[in-house]
Parts: sequence; structure tokens; C-alpha cells
Amino acid sequence: MDRKSENVLRRYLGEIERELERLPRAVRREIAAEIRSHLLEEWRRCDEPTTKKLLSIINNFGEPREIAAGYLEEYSGEPAGACRGEAPYPPSWLVIALTVFLWPVGIILAWLSPAWRTRDKLIATLIPLFLFLIVLVGVWLFSVEFS
Repeated sequence: MDRKSENVLRRYLGEIERELERLPRAVRREIAAEIRSHLLEEWRRCDEPTTKKLLSIINNFGEPREIAAGYLEEYSGEPAGACRGEAPYPPSWLVIALTVFLWPVGIILAWLSPAWRTRDKLIATLIPLFLFLIVLVGVWLFSVEFS
């Protein structure tokens, strides 16, 4: 493969990887390798594999955003129409603020949000309880000390 063809292919795969930035790096690389393999296989079937034919194959393969949307749906279970800019769940700062001020509401939102890992949800739930217990024990010790 000549340098120009390699650059064309690398640029196309880079665009797809950028669209897949929500996925882990290893998954993005696996997807890019799979697509690269498929495109090169098609390109090598040509009588004369030229950069122009590679561009034609890439154009027929599809737009990077559309390709990425299919993979995002496959890996995350989300519909392909969901965009990065759309926020189907409350932002993390809101969940944290509600956790501090309205603990039960914040905890419910944290447990409903797929953005939080289970460990983070447990921490958000248990830290206020531990703080409450520490304050309760402190008040009890204070009252026993001065009674």
C-alpha cells in the first residue's frame, strides 16, 4: 500500500474512532481493525488497487458518523439516533448537588443513571449514612459526658 492510500485509510478510521470516543479505547481499536481489514480486503479484490479505488470503497462503506452510530448501538444498547449532545439523564453535578441537599432524591437519580458505576452509587448512598452515624454517636457521647 502506498503512502497516500495509507493516509486516506488512516484518516477515515481516525474519524470513526473519534465518533466512538464514548467506548473504551480497546473496543475502538478493535472496531477500527475490523473495518480496516474489511476495507483492505475489498480493495485488494480490485484489478488495480489504487488510491482512487480505495476512496470509492470508503465512500460506498459509509459516513464515519453513521458507521459509529451502528457500533455504539451494538455495544451500548442505545438507539443509534442518540447523540453525544443529548442528555437523557441529569448531569453529574446535579446528582451530586441533590445528594448533598436532598439526599433521597439524589440517591434515586444516581441509582437510575447509567453514567454512575455501581461502586460510585454505593459510595454516594453510604457516605451520608456514615456521616449521620458519626454525628449521632458524637452527640450521644457528648450527652453522656456532660450528664
